[in-house]
Amino acid sequence: MTEQSEPGAPARLDWLELSEDLQAVVDASRDVATAVDRLTAEHDRLGGTNDARQLQEALDNANQNLASAADALDRATRRLSEKAVAIVGLALDAEHGRM
Repeated sequence: MTEQSEPGAPARLDWLELSEDLQAVVDASRDVATAVDRLTAEHDRLGGTNDARQLQEALDNANQNLASAADALDRATRRLSEKAVAIVGLALDAEHGRM
């Protein structure tokens, strides 16, 4: 959503920005899925190891990657949600003839 240059002007939709925000959510979702797959693979790979330190380090790294991907998904989802709220506001304004 962007503002027009005039003070008090209604917000207008920036479809490119909205599309980019939606793509960011999709990309972040894929990153989370990839991180989960890596965590599972790392757990399976090291499941039979007797080296507790090696296992802990590998799982810590995989968990950190998952947490980072989940944070990125959260940020992208929040941005998209903010846009959705603004779109609903625009629709309500238009419905009530305020645009």
